[in-house]
Amino acid sequence: MYSARGSLVYDQYSKKLMAGNQNAVGKGGLVFAPYLDLNCNAQRDAGEPGVAGLRLRMNGGRMTMDKKDSTIRVSGLEPYATYFFELDKNSFDQVAWQIRRPTLQITVEPDHFQRVEIPVAVVGEVSGTVLLKTSDTKDGLGRVLVNVYNEKDILVAKTLTENDGYFSYLGLAPGNYKAVIDEKQLVKLGLSITAPQPFRIRAMRDGDVVDTVQFILEKKAE
Repeated sequence: MYSARGSLVYDQYSKKLMAGNQNAVGKGGLVFAPYLDLNCNAQRDAGEPGVAGLRLRMNGGRMTMDKKDSTIRVSGLEPYATYFFELDKNSFDQVAWQIRRPTLQITVEPDHFQRVEIPVAVVGEVSGTVLLKTSDTKDGLGRVLVNVYNEKDILVAKTLTENDGYFSYLGLAPGNYKAVIDEKQLVKLGLSITAPQPFRIRAMRDGDVVDTVQFILEKKAE
């Protein structure tokens, strides 16, 4: 006499029927679907592709990766139990791809797979220089505070220049911005106030880079 044990599990998202040697009746599962969030709105829009390479840690279940559709399937989870998942921020070699919500807490439903969309924000970078103009030279000025405002005039980032006047900031969503030297610092240093420098970050798969921002400061006339 022969006998067999196990279960057949159907994933309604990938249309796959999977067999296992453990009882899956009443158990739950999760399908993690990482994708490139090109516009950084944390919602999957048309044209935003899946992305492979996400690494995660969990406190239960069995994990398998599907290379064809870049999803990660976790099965054998206890129904109605709450599980914690930690997403590795360093999963991707591309520095413009960022995981902005690295920890998840999910309550499992029985007898089916829940789909969990994982947005991987594709961010842009702005960089430039701050120079101090004298009678015959322009030298980099360090430790100058550069503020970045979005098109609603909301401060979204700030960074300090290095000793040679160079500054950079990575982490901007696509949109219109302006870089502004901190006015209080300019007054304190006795430097002239300069006009804001507008720039735009485009939605691109590898992230956009704007490196043409430049400020030229001068000492105020006595």
